[in-house]
Parts: sequence; C-alpha cells; structure tokens
Amino acid sequence: MSLMQTCADVESVVARARSLFGSSGSIEVPDSTAGHLTSGAESVTVAQQRTADLSGPGIQSYREMAQQSVAPLTTGATSDTTLATHVGTAAAVSQANALRMDQIAATVKAITKAAPTASTSAEERVILSALRSQVAQVAQVVQGAQQQASALAGQIRMLDYPKDAPVHGLSTGDEPAHGKDPRYWVDVTKIIHVADGELAPAGTKQIGPGLYYPYDDESYRVPPPPPEAKYPLDIKDITQPRPGALAPWGTKELAPGFYSPTPDSHDVLDPPWSPPQQPIDVRDIIHIPKGQLAPWGYVEYLPGWWVPDRSAFGPR
Repeated sequence: MSLMQTCADVESVVARARSLFGSSGSIEVPDSTAGHLTSGAESVTVAQQRTADLSGPGIQSYREMAQQSVAPLTTGATSDTTLATHVGTAAAVSQANALRMDQIAATVKAITKAAPTASTSAEERVILSALRSQVAQVAQVVQGAQQQASALAGQIRMLDYPKDAPVHGLSTGDEPAHGKDPRYWVDVTKIIHVADGELAPAGTKQIGPGLYYPYDDESYRVPPPPPEAKYPLDIKDITQPRPGALAPWGTKELAPGFYSPTPDSHDVLDPPWSPPQQPIDVRDIIHIPKGQLAPWGYVEYLPGWWVPDRSAFGPR
C-alpha cells in the first residue's frame, strides 16, 4: 500500500470517529422541568394545610389523595434536577471530545500534506509513525467516551421516576390506603446497603443514604401479591445515640449514627414484634436535597430522607 493511500485511509478513520460527536461549539441543554413539579407539590401541600381543620369523608379522601400526590411529585422533581445535571455533563463530554477530534483531524491533515515530500524510507517511516500515533489517540478518545457514556447511562437508569399507579383506598375500597398496606411496609431484613460508587441492584428504590429496598410498581398490580413485611420498620424505633454512647440493645446500624431493631437479636415467634404504629411505606419515601424545605406533614426519618408523619393527621 502506498504512503498516500495510507494517509487517505487514516483521514477516513478520523472522519468516521469525528462523526460520533456533535459540535465542538457550545451545546444548549434544555431546562429542567423540576420547577414545575416542585410547584405542583407545593400547591398540593398548601391545599392540605387549608383543609387541616375540616372533617368528613370527602375531606379525608382528599387528604389521602393529596398525600399520595406529594411523594411522586417531589421524587420526580429531584430526579429531574439530577437528570439535568447528567445531561449537562454529557453535553460537556461530547463537546470536549469533539474539540479533541478536531485537533486530531487537523494534525492528520498536516501530516498528509507533508507526506509527498518524503523521499526516503526513513522519512516515510516517520510519516507512518506519526499517523499511527494519531490513530491511537482516536481510539483513546472513542473508548473514553464510551466509558463515560456507559457510566452516565447507568446513573440515569437509577433515577427514580414514579410510575402511573391506581389510587389505593380512595374510591373502591379494595386496596388499603398508604401506610395501611403491610405489603408496602419497609421490612428491615430486606434493606440493601450499597457502598458509594457501586450500582444498586435492579428493581430497587433508594430509601436512605446508601440504602435501597426491593420495589417495582408492576409487582404490586399482578398476582401473586408480594408478601407482607414480617419485620416492619417503625419511625419511632429509629434511634440516634448521643456521641460516645452505646447503641440500644437489639439494634443494628441502619445509617451512620442511626440504629433500628434487628430480628437477629429476638428469639420470638412470628410476628416478631408488635404491629408498627408508624410504619414506613416504601411508596411515600422522598429525598429532599439540602437547603430545600420538605412538604408539609413530612418528618425526616434519616438524614435527607422524609416520610409522611401520619400521627400529624390524626387516626384514619
């Protein structure tokens, strides 16, 4: 193969690789819709507050509906904010790689322009070596972009976007309302600890700092239904010992500095402990970023993670 043909082949390789990336100029990233979802959650919260002193079946049903709306809206807003960050990162990565490919293309063009002047084997070897170096750099850029894209895709897939689901416990009465259905109560034996930088298992939802729980909306709509929680986590049972103090007997660390009961220390028959007074419903758990206010009627059960304080609404 002639030197000029090799140059042409390398230029073709660089052009194909360059086509994988967009413009090396500024890339416009669409605005996040998180603000609209947050406004929706705030509107529902205000409506709840205005009905706090009212009573009656209709008001109670409305409160249930409103309460079930806040969590999906807040979760969706948080996920949209994170998604916008990931999209911005992807745009920056694409722009940087496009710029790098433009630089490589310019270098290859200069080498190709100098190729006809090579009159000895030694000079041709210099040209070929320079071309091989540029092809190697192209491979590095493409491989690096693939790794970055794969990592971003994994993070985006982990975002929690609530699915459309039937409203339980409001109209037909065939499903218990939120907080009343043991199938949705968080079972302490099923909580999964995931270290920083690791991916959580598929079919799980984040419920706390580094904590995930098996949850898939679809699994609750088809038979057979999921089993009831045998060891439900109660808000009132989560403790935070004073610095230097020992954790309460019969508990294990749920999150740094926070402890919950563990069945490992209880030699009792099923049910392992009394029915919870304030069980945590996996559908209602939301994450509130630092600096933002939680919806009305919610209580922080782990740092940054909130659930409805059902005691604030009275018996249901």
